[in-house]
Amino acid sequence: MSRTKRNNIIFFIIGAIGFLAGMLGSFLSDKYNSNVMGFYFIVIVIFGVCYFIYYSLALQANQKYDDLYAILVNDQNTDFFIEKSEELLSKVKIKKLYQMHEIQLARGYDHAGNVSKAIGRLTRMNVKQLSCRYRGIYYSDLVLYYLKNQNQDTAKKIYEENKAIIQRRMSDPDTAANVIHTVAVMEYINGNTEESIRLLRQAMTQFENQGVIASVKLWLAGIYVETDKYEEAQILIDDVLNGGNLPAITKSAERLQKLIIEKENGTGVEV
Repeated sequence: MSRTKRNNIIFFIIGAIGFLAGMLGSFLSDKYNSNVMGFYFIVIVIFGVCYFIYYSLALQANQKYDDLYAILVNDQNTDFFIEKSEELLSKVKIKKLYQMHEIQLARGYDHAGNVSKAIGRLTRMNVKQLSCRYRGIYYSDLVLYYLKNQNQDTAKKIYEENKAIIQRRMSDPDTAANVIHTVAVMEYINGNTEESIRLLRQAMTQFENQGVIASVKLWLAGIYVETDKYEEAQILIDDVLNGGNLPAITKSAERLQKLIIEKENGTGVEV
């Protein structure tokens, strides 16, 4: 069970407790005819009703998120996912319930090859309103987008400032794969190549989205190319090229393959 669903159940239980407490307050109010107990009853009932309403709205938001996420993961229909997500987010009134939708829409832009738009979507969000959990996911994704956008200085600055909150998400089953991906890339940038390779291989086994797995494979292939492990890199690139991935991912694989050829020719290795 995801943490979001667990939280919704907790909200429901709290609401039920609030409602029962309100009923108890009503009983005590009748028994002792106390204005104080009457006020207590009103406050508790309002508290309970608010949680019931919040639970209902959160459940609806969660279902919409699950339905849209399934489109991205199972169907690889990125354009449709983006269209429906934008339509949904333009209509919602309580933005806080749809924080993960915003983050996921940015991922949709990234999958479509529009990293700048993904960065724009995230940087327009009000980070202060994000829960601690979502804040870790937010910064993890943002670091990766800046790296993809060739803005390593900004990526490193964001990562160092928010390293603790990002790495805390590595132990969360719902978010570990994405965060491990980001941490692995930063480990490589900071010179820890073997740890980076280990984390990327771990991430490849945890993702569900084939497009994201392909992206992780390309990051790992890139590290192999930089460390002159061309055969290992080519195996991963071939997997991506033969995997029926999105055009943006395929183009990245082709560029990396071209780089291998150039490096091999430059070192006198026969192709």
